[in-house]
Amino acid sequence: MKIQFDKDLDALRQMLIDMYNKAKTLIELSNRILFQNDTSCIEEIHKLEDQVNYMEVDIDNHCVSLMARHQPAAIDLRFILSVSKMSNHIERIADLGVNIVKSVKYVSQNVLKGYIGNIELISKISIQMVADAMSAFSEQNSEKARAVCVKDDEVDNLHKKNFRKFLDEILKSNIDPESGIDMVFISKHFERIADEATNLAEEVIFYVLGKNIKHHLEDKIELH
Repeated sequence: MKIQFDKDLDALRQMLIDMYNKAKTLIELSNRILFQNDTSCIEEIHKLEDQVNYMEVDIDNHCVSLMARHQPAAIDLRFILSVSKMSNHIERIADLGVNIVKSVKYVSQNVLKGYIGNIELISKISIQMVADAMSAFSEQNSEKARAVCVKDDEVDNLHKKNFRKFLDEILKSNIDPESGIDMVFISKHFERIADEATNLAEEVIFYVLGKNIKHHLEDKIELH
């Protein structure tokens, strides 16, 4: 029974990794549209979105089944609970990739060419945060997960900088309002990807250490 349970846990782990790889490919394709103006991959993006949505439901069903059949405890229970939540965060990351594509449609090519540099850094950091969070999951590395959480403030500050930049450019009539607003939205989508990466990392910490650091609860508990 224990051997089968371990196999089931390994299968669940692989399901989450496979789901992440689909979402990762979707984000890479959305960036191709954003940075290279290559719209040939739009159909593939929507196919990946559907696959990620299906995989989230499949993972949730497997989690419920495992808990019902095996009644896990301790780290095994934390693993199943974390995987269930992580699949939801990965699905949201895929949705944000689709949102980026939707926003790009309303930005003029002149604005994209002139201001895409303001998006490159926040894109790079947020996507790397997701990769690092998933690496921490595979390695059961809580320190790597904490490092992802620390990065979140940097991305927040980059988005605030972008917001001020694009608002200023709109007010100076250097760019049209529609393009400027959607550039802000694109920056915000990447900022939210970083938020989801942080959520993933927090789940890894809960899974590995049994500590809940959401909303700084760990600090509050220690104070009492």
